[in-house]
This record gives sequence, C-alpha cells and structure tokens, in this order.
Amino acid sequence: MTISYILVQNKYKCNHNSKLQIKPPPNPTMRTLIDIPETQLADLALLCETRQQSRAELVRQAIAAYLASQAKPKAAQAFGSWGAGEDGVAYQQRLRSEWQ
Repeated sequence: MTISYILVQNKYKCNHNSKLQIKPPPNPTMRTLIDIPETQLADLALLCETRQQSRAELVRQAIAAYLASQAKPKAAQAFGSWGAGEDGVAYQQRLRSEWQ
C-alpha cells in the first residue's frame, strides 16, 4: 500500500490505494532552506548545546517569537477603521453633512 500526503489549498489530503483511512500528521511541517551567516550559525550551535535542543527547534521558537511580536491585537486592527487617523465623531459628521 502506498500512502502520500499532498498539500492542496493549504490542506493536507491523503492519497492512498486502499480503503485504510489514515489521518495526516497532527502538526504538518514544511522543510525549508535558509542562508545563515557563519557567526550566527556558531552562536546558534552554542545555544543548542547550552539548551540541549536541536537547531530546528530553536529556529522554530525564534520564528514563533518574531511572529508573535509582529502581530497586532484585534482591537488595534479595528481601531480607526472608519478613516486614517480621523476622529470617529468628525467622520460621522462629515458623512452626515452630505445628506443635507
């Protein structure tokens, strides 16, 4: 029996040639290649040794921390959505003045 997983529209789908149903891995990952300067690689190797963690795990943690630091809170995303820096009341009055 051959089982493979393919990524289709951000969802993993199972391709197999039998009726056996096998779920995809619980936390699918993607391998990627990145270029890291030698100095950073050496620092990363020391950190791996100190923490007794793999390089991949430390890189995953660093990416997660960076993404968390860049995320906007939901309230901040919605704040000011009526206009770029315009006061909400002033915006309402400007729109309503068009009705007169």
